[in-house]
Amino acid sequence: MTLIAMKKSLDEGDLEACLSRMQAYIASIPYDAKSDKESRFQVIFYILFSLMGELVETEVQSALGRADLVIRNKRAIYVFEFKVDGNPEEALAQINSKQYAIPYRSDGRPVIKVGVRLDASTRTLSGWKIES
Repeated sequence: MTLIAMKKSLDEGDLEACLSRMQAYIASIPYDAKSDKESRFQVIFYILFSLMGELVETEVQSALGRADLVIRNKRAIYVFEFKVDGNPEEALAQINSKQYAIPYRSDGRPVIKVGVRLDASTRTLSGWKIES
């Protein structure tokens, strides 16, 4: 049911609700499945969004670096950057300074930049910021 609700939120363009549901879901993963590394979250995002039927890519290379995750659907293109124990503003600053969104500008769909804070101690999302 959680996956269906996340997909519905994404299809409706409500990324806030989608990420909030994802936060709750990730928080339900047992603590003994340890890993506080960014790659753990990248895999979780990849699995969940690909199960929703979205086109998902990780470590997407461009001229100045790599975006952690890019999702393309019929509504928009989402460029994600994750920061373990950092903050969403740092993640967005990296998206902007490394120009991760530029390759998608000519696509015609809105490009949404998403900075996500990942909390190593709670092992879930602890904040995000969305920028169009």
